[in-house]
Formats: sequence, structure tokens, C-alpha cells
Amino acid sequence: MIGDALQGMRVLELGNRLAVGACGRLLADLGAEVIVAEPRVRRHDHKWIDRALATARRRSVLVETANDDDMVLLARMARGAHAVLISSDIEQWPEPLASALKDAPIVCDI
Repeated sequence: MIGDALQGMRVLELGNRLAVGACGRLLADLGAEVIVAEPRVRRHDHKWIDRALATARRRSVLVETANDDDMVLLARMARGAHAVLISSDIEQWPEPLASALKDAPIVCDI
């Protein structure tokens, strides 16, 4: 870990774009606990081209957008996070996650 300036901060990282992954990595390097939502079905595009880099220094949770239980889990995680990182491809995530994002203290759309 590079620093501990963000020690105690919990961040949920959603989305497939490289920029959201880079931001999550920077926050993790600064000491935040970053949890990245990773697709259950392996992808080979966007930030998932290099999974090791896309999840380095972060915790990972496997989710499927069509699974209601997974969306409930992500909604609960979003409500418990200090910040949520998303990218504009977040539209792929159905309810109840969209509602939970409205309640999150900080939502950063990258």
C-alpha cells in the first residue's frame, strides 16, 4: 500500500471502463477499501482485458446483472459505501441498484 490517507474509507467500484478501474486503483493505493463488482462470466474487453490489473489491491465480488439476489447485494453494498465509482455504462445495472445509488453519499461517474 502506498499510503493510508483514505484508511477506513469504503468504496464500491462498478462499471467496465478503464477509467473507473484506474480511479479505484488510486483510491486503493491511498488506503481505501475498494470492492470491485466483477462479472461472473469472464469478459475480455475494457478493463477486464487484464483482470489482475483491474482488481489489484481491491476486493472483488462476482455478480450477474440478471440475478436479482446479486443486485440486492450490490444495492446493500452501495448503501454501506462512503463512495461509489461508476462509469456511464452503469445503465446496464437494473434496480434496486439504481435506487441505492441515489442514497450513496458520493457517486463519482467517470
